[in-house]
Order: sequence, then structure tokens, then C-alpha cells
Amino acid sequence: MDLPDHLSVSQINRFLQCPLSYKFRYIDGIETGIKSASFALGTAFHAAAEELHRHLMDGGVREPQVYEGLFADALSTEFGNFEVPLKEGESQDTLTQEGGRLIEVYVKYRTSQPGKVLTVEQRIERELVNVQTGEVLGLPFVGFLDLIERDEAGLVVIDLKTAARSYRQTVVDGSIQLTCYALLVLLETSNPPRLRIDAVVRNKTPKIQRIETTRTEDDLVRFWALARSVRQAIEAGNFYPNPGNWSCATCEYAEHCRRWGMKGR
Repeated sequence: MDLPDHLSVSQINRFLQCPLSYKFRYIDGIETGIKSASFALGTAFHAAAEELHRHLMDGGVREPQVYEGLFADALSTEFGNFEVPLKEGESQDTLTQEGGRLIEVYVKYRTSQPGKVLTVEQRIERELVNVQTGEVLGLPFVGFLDLIERDEAGLVVIDLKTAARSYRQTVVDGSIQLTCYALLVLLETSNPPRLRIDAVVRNKTPKIQRIETTRTEDDLVRFWALARSVRQAIEAGNFYPNPGNWSCATCEYAEHCRRWGMKGR
């Protein structure tokens, strides 16, 4: 069994959500060609937002219509590359219109922020280190940080989200993605960053939700231990379904999952 040559927070989240889904994607390399509408919209939104962030770094922000056009093009690419199951009353056109509203709200919000954009889609690859014991994970860890900005109080790591509903503070405080980012930046800079989620909430009238959070040294050690445990479970081949979890309804591996464990399949 060929194992991935690195670990990431996406892999950890996938494994925790459903170990069998992890196997289908990262071990078997099964490409289903299916992407949920919310995922397709989120991918297109991030593509447009990335350009906005880069323009902010360069000091040359364009009109909102430019980013709305980038969103529409990126969404069209998603529909061209994937099968996107749609709900009743939903279409590529309705998602394009919704995305335009989300972009308009986000451009207004982002261009009004006083912080200076330092990096966009920052890739960090390094060994994860237990900050209390110095023990290393033994497998490269790769992370992509949406946005890092600097304000009067220092560095802020920002995770950009599109969300169907508002986040609860407890969800943000427990996000292992933000914990991972905090550890990576600390290891890279020797300074603990502040953390924030900027969520564009897909209400009828979209809104920006801005939620700050922090991580302690103990939080970082627990994440390191979680990464080690997931790595050990992957290496041991512990792959099994997690039936009935929230993601089952839209899982791209549903057909493969139904055949799992059946004799001769």
C-alpha cells in the first residue's frame, strides 16, 4: 500500500470525518468527478478573493465587477470539470448571481480593513514539532494559509470561508485548521500569531462574520499528538466507514462506500 508522502490538515480532517473516504481519496486515488455545489461555489469564491488579496498587496485594487467576473469564470470552470449535483431551483446561473453578491460584500469589507496584506495562499512545508518536548512528527506537513496580514498588534492568520450559516465561537475555538496554522507559523517565525476566521455567510443578504480566536501551547501539543495518531492509524491501515455522519448525504464516494465489505467486491 503506497502512503502519501506528506500529511496535511485536509487529510487529517478527511480521516477524522471518515477513514474509508480518506482511503478512497488519498490511498486509492479514486477520482469521482463529482463536486458539491457549495464546494464549487467556495472554490470559485476563493479564486476571485485570491486575486483581490494580491491586488491589495500591489496597491492596485480593481472595481468589484472585475472580481465578480473572475468568480463567474472560475465557477464555469468548476461546472466544466466536475459533475455538480444541484438542489431544486438551483442552477449555475443562480450560483453565479449569488456569488456576485458575495463578492460585492467581501470586496467592500476587505478594502476597508486597516491591516496590511503580507502573504496570500502561503505554502508552508516542514516537520511538525512538539513544542514542549521537541519531538518531530517524522513526516513532512504541508499547509496553505489563505491570508496573513499585519496590523498594529502584529501578525494575523486569516482563514477565509463561505458558509451557509453563521459560525459559533465554540466551532472556531475548536478548529484544528486554525490550530495547525498557529503551530506552523510559530515554528516558522518563533512568534505565536493571532487567528481569525472571516466568513462570508450566504444569507439572502450576505454578511461578513469576523471571529477571532487564540491557541495555547497545550492546544498546539494536542494537535501534534492528533497528527501523530492519525499518521499511525493510516500506516496501520485502519480504514472503515463512518455511516450516518453529516457528510454522507453529499459524499462523492457513496457508491464505493456501499460496496465496501461486500464479499467479492
